[in-house]
Amino acid sequence: MLQVFKRIGILAIFAACAMASYAQTTQPRVMQIEPALDVPLPEQGVFALLLNKTLTGKPQALCDVWGIRSAIPVEHITDARRAAVLKAYKLDANNALWTVLRCQTTFPDGAGVTLRWLNAERSANREEASNDNWEGQAFTYKA
Repeated sequence: MLQVFKRIGILAIFAACAMASYAQTTQPRVMQIEPALDVPLPEQGVFALLLNKTLTGKPQALCDVWGIRSAIPVEHITDARRAAVLKAYKLDANNALWTVLRCQTTFPDGAGVTLRWLNAERSANREEASNDNWEGQAFTYKA
């Protein structure tokens, strides 16, 4: 019986550590995304995300391409390339809340693509929370 309680205690410690880790890795919430969700995604898979506060550290994001088993990493685009992307989307490059990401693959025509923004802050606003899921926010496109 003591062995069972020891195992339960160890599991409780692991669960508490996992929850503490989640709380420490929460990243800002995406308030706006370009391209808009109702337009086809360009082959390059470049996204501009307006966050509710400045991103500190490496963004936690992945691209899922329907039909490919593995999640595809994203590249965090900074400096002159970031400014060029924001200019192409007609956005303010001086606004530090814009983050630019690129999926590290090209997409076949007609493929479904989901940008997963992991560990995003939760929103109490039902309209803002329409893209929320258990792991953060998800934005789905057709290439």
